[in-house]
Amino acid sequence: MDILLVPFGSHGDVHPFLALGQALRERGHHVTFILNELFGPLVRGLGFVHVPLGDDERLAEVQNDPDLWHPRKAFKVVAKTVLEAARLTYPLIVDRIVPGETVVVGGSMAFSARLAHEKTGVPAATVHLQPAVFFSNDETPTFPGLGVVTNWPRWFKRPFYDFIYSQGIDPSIAPGLNAFRAELGLPPVRDIMRDYLHAPQLVLGFFPSWFAAPQRDWPRQTKLVGFPLFDEQDATPIPPELEAFLDAGPPPIAFTPGSGNLHARAFFDASAEACHLLGRRGILLSRFAKNVPPTLPEGVVHFPYAPFGTLLPRIAALVHHGGIGTSAQAMATATPQLVMPLAYDQFDNVARMAKRGIARALLPAKFRAPAVAKELHALFDDSDLKQNCVETSALFARDPHPMQTACEAIETLHQQS
Repeated sequence: MDILLVPFGSHGDVHPFLALGQALRERGHHVTFILNELFGPLVRGLGFVHVPLGDDERLAEVQNDPDLWHPRKAFKVVAKTVLEAARLTYPLIVDRIVPGETVVVGGSMAFSARLAHEKTGVPAATVHLQPAVFFSNDETPTFPGLGVVTNWPRWFKRPFYDFIYSQGIDPSIAPGLNAFRAELGLPPVRDIMRDYLHAPQLVLGFFPSWFAAPQRDWPRQTKLVGFPLFDEQDATPIPPELEAFLDAGPPPIAFTPGSGNLHARAFFDASAEACHLLGRRGILLSRFAKNVPPTLPEGVVHFPYAPFGTLLPRIAALVHHGGIGTSAQAMATATPQLVMPLAYDQFDNVARMAKRGIARALLPAKFRAPAVAKELHALFDDSDLKQNCVETSALFARDPHPMQTACEAIETLHQQS
């Protein structure tokens, strides 16, 4: 097969596709990535063909928008970017389709893959990294400001969310998407974020059923495969200086606000000071130097990146934003977590982990050094939480080869098309 992989988002969204690409290549398939040049060195360094989008300036503009991390405003920023990316990516997909050979696999917001399927008939699958994108009237995802709705009766949820989607979500994305669809000769669509984002042939959930059980009103074509757990170890090993720091004292606390977050200075200010208050060592992880305080307490260091599979088994706790990839890595290594959810699926992810008793949450408005130190102290003293982390880590053995399962599903899609 000739596989076109079309991720959309930050490093955390691209990593699972790299895991999938490696598994597909090992099975003899030709893999091409279509995504921004920001990820080009990583993709090409792993030996894949990379087709850049050519939207570097726009990506920088989006990353610099503080609303990208706002619980209510973020979707409007993303919606505009999704539509721009669809227009750029669609012709790159269509130009590379070989009838009978090509399969397109896109991320949740890679609408270009869905459009290419509708227009050309090329087999296409959607990859969802997190359960929050699966709307259900039974087990409703936890959204910012709407946590109470999860406990409402089923009969009342549907009209409530009909209103939310039709009045609050679709107006941000449907007009632009339908305008592009009209240019392609395709009819208009609605319920974009509830229904349309699921490819009609195959939907792959890159998480296990023990984390989020399939619901009766999920798309029937959904197959859950498990967490990919890709962390760049093959391309970006742990720095020697970090190795030396880890060896030089007791396990530190690691802090990360997300790989694409340029607006995390307050997060790191509070994190560094919390380490000082606790008398604990700390590691601040960010690819953006401006996020990091110019002067750090003794025993607190900054590194741009470290592969979690190597780092997390050697730390005392992980403080992060609740992204699904980071959360999965922490669960796999039985690492206690303190989560500060900002937007998107992060509120749902931490709600699921808190329900399992493996994480504590602290909202951004309360993320101040004394509160962070207090929560971490409670985390370290919670023996039940530590045991729950160990038991959750053991569950990963149920899905030992998630990407092989994903490959088999894609191969079946190709055979049946």
